[in-house]
Amino acid sequence: MFFVADYARLRGELVHAARHLNLASTGRLATSHLGQEVLRESVLGTVIAAATGFGGALLPLILGAAFSTISWMTIAIAIAVLGLLGFAVSRAVHGNPIYWATALMVTGALLSAAGVLLHVT
Repeated sequence: MFFVADYARLRGELVHAARHLNLASTGRLATSHLGQEVLRESVLGTVIAAATGFGGALLPLILGAAFSTISWMTIAIAIAVLGLLGFAVSRAVHGNPIYWATALMVTGALLSAAGVLLHVT
């Protein structure tokens, strides 16, 4: 899904740019070298999204299994990983690391609390 959405968005931007440049064919940019670059960028983005999504889910599960005697440890590890992710995102978007880490950790804690209250297993 990520690939389809990202690729469609980027090709749409090329068509939009072609209209603003008053090109004779609005699809000309999308079928040019730029269109191939858009395809490469979408594939790379998809690989990165899949790897980070899988790794982000796998790390807390592995560490939680290692500390299986403490029931709340998996949730604590997942929230800590969200804090690290928030820090990494803040660096990528030139944001405030404290804000990003705190926002993701609080959201993770609230969703975890909702899961515990609703007995989601």
